[in-house]
Amino acid sequence: MKKVLFILFNLLTITAMAQTKGRFEVHDLGNCKLHIYYTNDALGDASYIVEGKDALVTMEQPLFKDNVSEFDNYLSKLGKPVEKRVTDYHVGAPEATMW
Repeated sequence: MKKVLFILFNLLTITAMAQTKGRFEVHDLGNCKLHIYYTNDALGDASYIVEGKDALVTMEQPLFKDNVSEFDNYLSKLGKPVEKRVTDYHVGAPEATMW
């Protein structure tokens, strides 16, 4: 019985540690839209896209590769050029992607 409980505990631990990719939330502010990307990463970061009539501005791009890929795919589906990227990076993440 102890062996079964040990195996179940380890499976639960693995499941709890598994991360899913992030999610997007869109707020229509009238003359622009604010897209918020919750990375669901270990740092609990959020990234932002301000969508104007003709262009986009991004703020605080995600740090980790899976999130960068998801964010960039979403960005390309908006079909507008990125006019400006506002970034602020901190040293420490080995997978960090600099723009």
